Amino acid sequence: MLLTEAKDTANRLIDFLKPLCTKVEIAGSVRREKENVKDIEICLLTDNKKKLFNSLGTHLLKVNKEFKPTKWGQKYLQFKYEGKQIDLFIGEPDNWGLLFLVRTGSAQFSTKMLAAWKRVSRGGYSENNYLHKPDGTVILTPDEETVFKLCGMKFVEPKLRL
Repeated sequence: MLLTEAKDTANRLIDFLKPLCTKVEIAGSVRREKENVKDIEICLLTDNKKKLFNSLGTHLLKVNKEFKPTKWGQKYLQFKYEGKQIDLFIGEPDNWGLLFLVRTGSAQFSTKMLAAWKRVSRGGYSENNYLHKPDGTVILTPDEETVFKLCGMKFVEPKLRL
């Protein structure tokens, strides 16, 4: 689909999600402003997952009476909305930065960032949307800027993340 169509669909879904979230943002190739978009990725934070899941499920059934989610877990939902694939990622305030960075991509860029973390931390790793030191200590990443600083890099605008 074209970027303009993906943005329109993403913004309609975000308008629905906003009252259910403390934070909700478009990620993926839409955020990177790619002309052709395969799917729509959205990252969010919520204080009430149960309300989010119930309200979203009800909304999706109203939009499409034959709605069936592809995946419906505690941290990741995948479904069709207006005929387009949506990947919805649910984070925590203390891992938002890493989640948003990785889900924005590109996959190649995210891999390079995690390799930089491993190098800078001398063996650290990423697990469950958290950075860890080699000894397993969790490193909090409340925003993308924190991840870039931890990796010893300057912030890179999403459209330049190749």
